[in-house]
Amino acid sequence: MTRRKLLFLVPILPAACARPAKDPLPETVDGVWRLTASEAETNIPEVIRGLGCKQARRTTYEGPQRITVSVFEMTTSAGAFEVLQKWRVERRAVPFQKDRFFVLVTGANDLVLANFAGALDKAMRTGD
Repeated sequence: MTRRKLLFLVPILPAACARPAKDPLPETVDGVWRLTASEAETNIPEVIRGLGCKQARRTTYEGPQRITVSVFEMTTSAGAFEVLQKWRVERRAVPFQKDRFFVLVTGANDLVLANFAGALDKAMRTGD
């Protein structure tokens, strides 16, 4: 490749590396639940902050009941798994880990949450 062509490519390379992370959450879950709202999660528990949270988001899914999903992107899959191991059990809350994400599903009865969490786990896109 000539020097002139190389100089042309140099400005393009940083832009290609600066792509935003892909959104792991689907617009719909199990054909019943629809994502209706999304905002930055500002209430990040210490256990999550201490294990390397890169970003956090709270979303709302509407369906037979309203469900809130808090997604915490950790720096590593091991960090997300450790959060899951340290998380204390709560009523009306279902935690799970998917790749580098720790996910907390809340807002409905336990059976609905468990079914939703299972469907969301299958529907999440975590590959880069």
